[in-house]
Amino acid sequence: MKILLLSIIIISQTFIWAQEKVNNKGWKLGVNVSPEMGYRFLKTDSNDTMMNYIINQRNDQEIPAIMFSSGISIEYRISKLFSIKSGVHYSIRGEKSKDLGYGSDYNGFGTYIEKFIYSHRYHYIGIPIIGSIYVMNREKIQLYTSIGMGFDFLYLLTSRSTLKIHDEEEENNFQKDKPSDYSFNDYNIFNPSGLVSIGLDWKIGNKSTLRIEPNFKISMLPLVNAPIEGNYYNYGLNIGYIYSLK
Repeated sequence: MKILLLSIIIISQTFIWAQEKVNNKGWKLGVNVSPEMGYRFLKTDSNDTMMNYIINQRNDQEIPAIMFSSGISIEYRISKLFSIKSGVHYSIRGEKSKDLGYGSDYNGFGTYIEKFIYSHRYHYIGIPIIGSIYVMNREKIQLYTSIGMGFDFLYLLTSRSTLKIHDEEEENNFQKDKPSDYSFNDYNIFNPSGLVSIGLDWKIGNKSTLRIEPNFKISMLPLVNAPIEGNYYNYGLNIGYIYSLK
């Protein structure tokens, strides 16, 4: 019993220390960039063995790729414990392949690929709605956790490939398209995402704050409505600058 009471006292004192009286209420503007890694989950509702074979082949040949996101935000600190944030956000989802060369038979007639790599990128513009709970409030440093949604719209698709055939020059190809260019694909132009993060705000000036925020995002709808569907996700480190308007 004494140990329990002592534990309660220690936890209470720790919480009081963490919630030092710091007045952070008011409006804030921010900009952020986030280097990320992106990949996808593939799935099918079909019992066709060929569909599952294709999924296994893609999972074996494709790997996570470096992605990027950035945005501007407006945030309102409701109290010392809660805030809500929105803005405009640009993000990329996608994947890339391993090097599929190394002497693979290219056409069955003795022509061999020495190098073949491809990547796909899906570009989104969105409006996030994010709520945050602050678990520590000090004068210089604050810790929080966030959850929210991104209301994202697909507006551009890009692909890149590198091909090196034996005894020939390396070929680099880049292609840029709009989703409407692929009438045979049923793209989900509107594709909301779920967002979770933990973050640290470090006050570096009277009205200036540096934000460091590991985060995870996943699309709620597949990229394309097809026999094989992929839900894309990104994880990365959001780095931001916050300016207080009060």
